[in-house]
Amino acid sequence: MSDIIFVSPTEKPLYSHESVGTLILASILKNKGLDVDIYRFLETEYTDYHSFVEKTAENIVARNPKIVSFYCRCDYYLIIIRIAEKIKSLNKDIIIIFGGPQADALAEETLECIPYIDYCCLGEGETTVYPLFSALLNGEDPTNTAGLVYRDDKMNIIKNPRPEMMQNLDESPKVDLSLLPKAIMKTLPQQTIHVDTGRGCPFKCTFCSTSLFWKRKFRLKSNERVIEEIKELYENHDCRNFNFIHDLFTANKKKLIDFCEDVQKCNLKINWSCSSRVDTLDEETIIAMKNAGLASVFLGVESGSVRMQKLIKKNIDPEQALNIVKILTKHGIHPTASFIYGIPEETDDDVSATMSLTYRMKDCSPSITVQYHLCAMFYGSELFENYKDDLTFSSQV
Repeated sequence: MSDIIFVSPTEKPLYSHESVGTLILASILKNKGLDVDIYRFLETEYTDYHSFVEKTAENIVARNPKIVSFYCRCDYYLIIIRIAEKIKSLNKDIIIIFGGPQADALAEETLECIPYIDYCCLGEGETTVYPLFSALLNGEDPTNTAGLVYRDDKMNIIKNPRPEMMQNLDESPKVDLSLLPKAIMKTLPQQTIHVDTGRGCPFKCTFCSTSLFWKRKFRLKSNERVIEEIKELYENHDCRNFNFIHDLFTANKKKLIDFCEDVQKCNLKINWSCSSRVDTLDEETIIAMKNAGLASVFLGVESGSVRMQKLIKKNIDPEQALNIVKILTKHGIHPTASFIYGIPEETDDDVSATMSLTYRMKDCSPSITVQYHLCAMFYGSELFENYKDDLTFSSQV
């Protein structure tokens, strides 16, 4: 039984499947003395879509919460909406809150169309989660909360100004590991641990919605704070494998090399992975990262066509991408190269250029992981804005 339940779309008992943002917000409320818990999708036994919705809602309502807050991603948004609807049908007094990137992008539209959702929240929640939830629990007016989207007495949609982004991410709390289920804690040393190292990306790719949420405000935690988190997990829980959560961990070369040197000075024998762009890497940086334990790196390449690189504003040189894959492989680092197909302007020649690049990458790096993703029109992205009037609902499921 908990007053507040966060719902996370975690499907497997793995730390890598956890929503780090949800864990941070729940940790804040727990540290403030509120009664909070997390419900994960993996807790639901089901046979089909409808039974999943029913049983998830029933399990949540059985815990007798006063507030249920959903972390919303685009791939789970429709099912989350159905779960929220079922919760309200079972107990109309439960307050339903939507947060996360998809709720942020569609807050006003969501409240206009879906009466059983009470509030949507915009932006980072570290500074607003406690004032909002404590006000709701105490029967106080929450409507002065920054970033809150709500209905007034006349059912008008009110959208408060977004909260200011945190200037110093070191002030964000560490995750309270007691919020993790026993199944994860039991095998924590063998798992890959996500570490929140920063937020935002300074680039403006047309297909990406990151700039909508983070406003292209690029921030990194200090090296000292990141290493402090790693050391605690390393020394107290025997964790050795980490994934640094940031769209572009390698943006600042000096800070990155300093970090790698600090890891070695602390004698941390760890393996880690991160996301990067090929134009922020060179052999000097790659060697420093390797010496500090880098095992794999994710590269968003997107296209092997120079023309498409310009159109999507990624502006990566395909030949440079190939060269970085060669260097990574040379130093024993596993690369993953991600590509997008189906972009509206794409021609057969562009697709051929992409396939040619992926085959050349495989020739020089046989173990490389190559990912192909169908282009998605993320709400609020430049690509969506350019083509929203041409989008139609498909009768194909």
